Formats: sequence, C-alpha cells, structure tokens
Amino acid sequence: MRLNDSVDEPGVCKETVDADSGEPEPEPVLKPPPVRRFDEHLERLQHRLGLSHLNRWVLVTVALLVAAVGLSVTLLSWPDAEPTATAPAAPVEATAADPKTIIVSVAGAVKEPGIVELEAGSRVADAIEAAGGLADGADPGFLNLARVVADGDLVAVPDATASGAAAPGDTEGASSGGLVNVNVASAAELDALKGIGPVLAERIIEYRDANGSFGSLDELSEVSGIGTALLEQLRDQVTL
Repeated sequence: MRLNDSVDEPGVCKETVDADSGEPEPEPVLKPPPVRRFDEHLERLQHRLGLSHLNRWVLVTVALLVAAVGLSVTLLSWPDAEPTATAPAAPVEATAADPKTIIVSVAGAVKEPGIVELEAGSRVADAIEAAGGLADGADPGFLNLARVVADGDLVAVPDATASGAAAPGDTEGASSGGLVNVNVASAAELDALKGIGPVLAERIIEYRDANGSFGSLDELSEVSGIGTALLEQLRDQVTL
C-alpha cells in the first residue's frame, strides 16, 4: 500500500508499507537529470549575483573568449622542436696524392749527365746541382735557372766549347760554320735565318726562357708558328 501525504509537493517524502512487516518504507525521491540540475544551479547563481538572462550569456561568451585566448597563447609559446642535427659529411679523400719526388733528365755541359731524382717543386738550378754542377765550358746564360721542373723534363746545358758558342753578347760565337745555335742566339741572329722573321724570333726566345734550352731540333716544332716544312728548312741553318 502506498501512502501519499501530498501529491507533487516538493520536499515531501513518499513512503510505502511493507506487506509482511507492516513497517513503512521510505520511497527515494528521484533526482532531476544533470541538465536540469545545471540550470537550477545557474539560476541560483544568477539570482545571487543579480544577473539578468542576457548578462548571463554575456559572461559565458566572455569566458569562452578568455579560454580561447589562453589556449592560443599557450600554443604560440610552445617551444619549437629543434631540428635533428645531421652528421657532417666526411671529407672526400684525394684519389691520387701528389708525388713527393720527380725524375728529370740532365744533359749537356754538366759533370754527371743523366737521370736525377729531385723533390717536387725543384728548379732547373737544383737539377744541374744534382747532376754534379756545371762542367768546364758550360754556358748557362740563356737557361732559366729559376724555372720549376716537372716529372720527365729534360734540362740541357749548352756547351760553349763543343758547339762553338761564346758567352752571351758575343754574336760571332753564336754561329759555327754558318749554323746558328738556337740555345744562345739573339733575336737579331734568329731573325736573319731563312723563314724566321722578328715575330718567330721572339717566340723562340720566349719558349727558350720559359722551358730552358732546346734538347733537340725537333723541339722547335713546339714553338707556335713553326710547322713541319719550316722545321726541315731550319735543320740546315741551326744547331744546338
């Protein structure tokens, strides 16, 4: 049997009577759903603060804006992840090391002509010294003693007594039996040769200063402007 003191009165406890014991049993009051409770709390807070319905939504909007701004500041101030350090590339090893020594041939008026071994970067003067130095009658006047020699170079030192060449400045000694020594001849003497003009004469001297004395007549073909035909013509006019 259900006893109802009043119907739909808030705050009144509803009871039922146990059929066996006859004792009244209190019937639990059903709790309102969560949404309704939230509205009730919000209504009470509104009444306490004296806020109208419009002001309540203004406060909610302001709170949401504050939360959004705080979240944005937090995200912007978050430290960026440091980029992963990459290992430096290993230096490329040289495929071929520069040679420490070179082989040079020294011929002509030296005490010990032949093959000499020199350090890389050595000069013509070093090659002559390695070959025992200048021999009697040597004429190094037109040799570029400061020129750096390379591996496989030939250093030919003129022999004044053998070729009939005289010291620099003696134009008579530059020719022997009508032949002009291209290793000691002046520009005027070279210019006087058949087929050689002032331009080629200067080129021969420039080549001689840059590369040293000519080791053979065939080497004249390396001078710009001297071809095969002109070289054959010069063989009867020049000597070393």
